[in-house]
Amino acid sequence: MKNLFTWCFLFVCFQTISQTPKLTLSTEFPEPGQEITFTYEGRLVNANAKVECVYFHTPKAYQPNFGVPITIKENKIVGKLILPDTVTYVSIIISDNDKDVETNNGQGFGFNLFKDQKLIPGTLLAEGYSMQWRKHYYDIPNDIKKGIQLMEKEFELNPEMKEKGQTYYIELLSNYPETKNKGYTLAKEMYDRILATGEGESQGYFYSNILANRDYKARDSLMKPILVRYPLGYTALVKYMNKLSYLAMYQPDSAIQVFNYIQSNYPNIKPNNRRVVYEGLLNAYASLGDTTSFLRNLTFINDTDKSNQTLIISATTSYEMAKTLKSQKKIPEALRFLDLSEKYFRDYNPYSRYYGYALETKAAIQFELGKVDEAIELKKKALRLTSTIFPDQNVVLLEYLAHAKRFEEVARYGQQFITTNSSNKQIDSLYAAALLVLPKEKQQQYATAFTEADRNFYKALDDKMLLEAISDFRLVDLTGKPVSLSDFKGKIVVLDFWAVWCKPCIESFGGMNELVQSYPKDEVQFLFIDITQDRKSVV
Repeated sequence: MKNLFTWCFLFVCFQTISQTPKLTLSTEFPEPGQEITFTYEGRLVNANAKVECVYFHTPKAYQPNFGVPITIKENKIVGKLILPDTVTYVSIIISDNDKDVETNNGQGFGFNLFKDQKLIPGTLLAEGYSMQWRKHYYDIPNDIKKGIQLMEKEFELNPEMKEKGQTYYIELLSNYPETKNKGYTLAKEMYDRILATGEGESQGYFYSNILANRDYKARDSLMKPILVRYPLGYTALVKYMNKLSYLAMYQPDSAIQVFNYIQSNYPNIKPNNRRVVYEGLLNAYASLGDTTSFLRNLTFINDTDKSNQTLIISATTSYEMAKTLKSQKKIPEALRFLDLSEKYFRDYNPYSRYYGYALETKAAIQFELGKVDEAIELKKKALRLTSTIFPDQNVVLLEYLAHAKRFEEVARYGQQFITTNSSNKQIDSLYAAALLVLPKEKQQQYATAFTEADRNFYKALDDKMLLEAISDFRLVDLTGKPVSLSDFKGKIVVLDFWAVWCKPCIESFGGMNELVQSYPKDEVQFLFIDITQDRKSVV
């Protein structure tokens, strides 16, 4: 029953019942280039706690979030950051190994940067830009309106930042219903200026995308006159870089031709664009399994560019090469590139979940080679990095342990996955089978998983979920008849959002149909909403 309710998307909000979260810094006015210590007090202080950080830059957007080493002292999480010289805003994400994220009462955690106790130029701009990433980082609603206000405050305090922040500002305006028209108007003005004078041509791709409402066919049509006037301009470069990134995975030989074209026609390409171009090239060679060309270019880019971005590109592309070689049954070479990928991941961010994916692949290879104990340790480390919320990955660890006849560990990890609702039927079966071969005292120790899982689930419903009034909405059913939520006032309404590509949704239909038949329509109304129908249909 608990899995069934998990897939019924009720309109609820979570109410935190534990202590008020608190994040404090070692200084009131953190500055770029400074080392700071942060301390977190709250409900997620435990051995599974994980802290990630995101550095925002101006006018650059941001770099990927990375893990931060932490210690737990006096029931507090303590960690250190060495702030880059170019950082303008910092977000900190605290989670229970990705199962639960600290929302800070819907605000998230972030801080501005200062110089001589004054806000540095660009910090409010970067904070505003971060407002559209809140859902991604904290699973709380994005606050585009606040982001716009922060950017406008930035422009008021530092007028010179208006030109640097123009694209970020227009992006937020166009993503907020009340200011969408203003965003389009500004984008059209800049687009027309490019055609008339060439000024701002480097943002031709961006403005075309905004005006096309992110419709790629309309965007390409808008870009055509810019490309005709400036065939070797930045807009054309962006087009070729996007093409290179796409072809690298699907038509690697063509991707290499695009790379050669860029090399010939853009000799003075900027470092950040150069990294994107070489990432595409390396992925193309990885798709082909061309280890010689891959290593030659990997060495070149690392010798000429010592940035963190180069490290993460080197790590991920080496991992892609290892996957190709594994699929080609070239196991020794695959392990060689996994070792190379690990080296780059450790240098860049040893807490990266992508590092965990590389370890999962390495664990699978070692298991196939009969090195089961090594595979188990690699898989355990991988799960710590990638999170244990995904049952299809959790079950692999149990299969490795069962193969090694380490049944007590099967029971222990199975109990953990089941009680945290990170299980599936395979895990349930392996857990139950492991109990049968354990001594009675061990059976009693581990045999409470299912009962505890049910208790935890219903306790969460009682303690953390609070029904709230929601805004009315109006959709259309399969016969074309309008349906409003208010039509069912006074009844219990279950909303089930589904899609044809959502396997768990499809699998739940049988159980949902049983529920529909179990309750009279005058008491409980079930609405099944197909999210692929552009918000138009209720099934």
